[in-house]
Amino acid sequence: MLQLRLAAIVLCIGAAFVLDDAATETVESSPTPLLFRRALRVALVLPLVAALWAPLLWYADASAPLSLTLELGAMLAVTLAAAALATGVVPDGRGGLAAGPTLLVLLGAAALALPARWTLFAGDPHDPRWTGSHQRWALILALGAVGFLFASLDPGRSRLWNR
Repeated sequence: MLQLRLAAIVLCIGAAFVLDDAATETVESSPTPLLFRRALRVALVLPLVAALWAPLLWYADASAPLSLTLELGAMLAVTLAAAALATGVVPDGRGGLAAGPTLLVLLGAAALALPARWTLFAGDPHDPRWTGSHQRWALILALGAVGFLFASLDPGRSRLWNR
């Protein structure tokens, strides 16, 4: 189980670089919204992540593949949200450089700071904390998706709250 979670972290750190774009300044003025451009990049990398994740689950003979895939999805959402947020801060728009360490810091803080009853890393499906931890993973997935959407809004476009 630990090896699969470490593999999920490695996949997420690799996927963080999908939002790095050297042509960002060139295509900023295009009529295609930033959200569409980023969503397209994510849609192209998701099959690759799935193609790498499926054999890992099969080889490890995971007892709860859907739950572990939820963990991967939540970590991926947080990583992509961090990369999207960091593209405006990191020089040359290389948000992937900040997303990997962000994921590691957040996971480390969750492992060290959360009480045992709120753990994200329940040992196995027979652990009584398993269901609760995966409910938290689902919440993290939703928050990561919202963060990605928020960070991918066009900065020059007028917002409803600005009108």
